[in-house]
Amino acid sequence: MKHRVRVHEHLSVWPPQHEAYNILMRYLLELDSNKFKNYTRMDPDVFEVLFAKGESYITAATTKFR
Repeated sequence: MKHRVRVHEHLSVWPPQHEAYNILMRYLLELDSNKFKNYTRMDPDVFEVLFAKGESYITAATTKFR
């Protein structure tokens, strides 16, 4: 039996790239909140609150050593 992989239509046309996850999240957050909720299993508002709390830990710091 051959396995089938289900891929959403807007994901199948994207070329593979480094920022595919960021583009997907931005797309789902801005354009389709139902698919965002299905993908992340949380409301966009909850995601924004969690992201705001952790943003300082994941952003790059600017130092004079770089």
